[in-house]
Amino acid sequence: MSSKLKVCHIVNWYPNSKNENEAIWTKRHIESLNAHCDNDVFHVQVVEGRYKFESRIKSSFEQSYILSFPTRIWFLKEILTTLLLCYVILFKLKRSKYDIFNFQITYPLLTYSKLICWLVKKPIVVTEHWSAYHLNFGVEKELKRIKRIFKNKKLKFICVSEALVEDIESFSEKKIDYELVPNVIDDKFKFKGNVKPENSFFLLSYWKEPKDPFMILEVFGRLKTEGHNFVVSIGGYGPMIEKMEETIRKLNLQNNVKLLGVLNDIEIIKQFNENKYFIHNSKYKVASVVCSESICCGTPVIASSVGGITEYIDATNGILIKENDIDTWYTNLKYAITTQTDYDNEGISVDAGKRFYPKYVGKKYINALTKFID
Repeated sequence: MSSKLKVCHIVNWYPNSKNENEAIWTKRHIESLNAHCDNDVFHVQVVEGRYKFESRIKSSFEQSYILSFPTRIWFLKEILTTLLLCYVILFKLKRSKYDIFNFQITYPLLTYSKLICWLVKKPIVVTEHWSAYHLNFGVEKELKRIKRIFKNKKLKFICVSEALVEDIESFSEKKIDYELVPNVIDDKFKFKGNVKPENSFFLLSYWKEPKDPFMILEVFGRLKTEGHNFVVSIGGYGPMIEKMEETIRKLNLQNNVKLLGVLNDIEIIKQFNENKYFIHNSKYKVASVVCSESICCGTPVIASSVGGITEYIDATNGILIKENDIDTWYTNLKYAITTQTDYDNEGISVDAGKRFYPKYVGKKYINALTKFID
């Protein structure tokens, strides 16, 4: 019989039949624990759409329960999520089998956390990745039902950054009992020994708010009029792409800026290794997986000095933009173009790997879970 810790992971966002890349960071986090414990995953989610209930066994350790329901009302989604979760706990898993329950993302799974604690009768840890707390979930009103969750002292938390801890505590007006475990980056993201061409830049995102690629394009437009040479490669997709294409034409950047579209991991790793810098402009980011991937490939990051990014980007592996405005970005990108800084690309990759690769994150993760059982 296995003496490993037995963990039941209950997730709200997870790769599924409609989108195998949805919340892939959640899957990678759980997989980092495979060497240390026995994992079962139950994907429990309510989505907007025509009524449909999908129950699916994905693998020997993954089961999915997704309810589609035609509503945008928060309260109704909370109730439906709780009912679906109760159904799974009572009829689809053996509560006595597990040493601990690990919920990925607090809301809406734990809207009624005291009920869930009573049902599972085992320690509950919540692994948090979400920036919604910083933004008050995109609304102006006070969210009392969500705040109430953090009054439950039985809940312990694992957060991907100190910035996220601060966001949660500021939002909830409560101190939380937590451990830090960073995001996981696949160890195929590494430095390949490429000579990185000067004045080459890479951007990658799902292009929507709070990203602001237009400011970056405006800066490169200004740099081009001054006679500077550079190449910018932009990967990704999203609702901003059409406007980005228009902006590139308007600024006469067609010969300098390439839109690469959707990229797979192999193509992303290639771009990281073939460019001098990775650029990340955002109004806020809890941790930024893509910035972590960049330094794992040994590529310095030029990024907005926001959120959890400031916890691992510094002068040795990039440039932090203190003020997220066009003049500050212009000053720093011009510096990057006109000053040929020699970075230790291999050293950046090695150091980042020790922070983000699965074997290192997995050890931190299991230590955190074990602490909350003891």
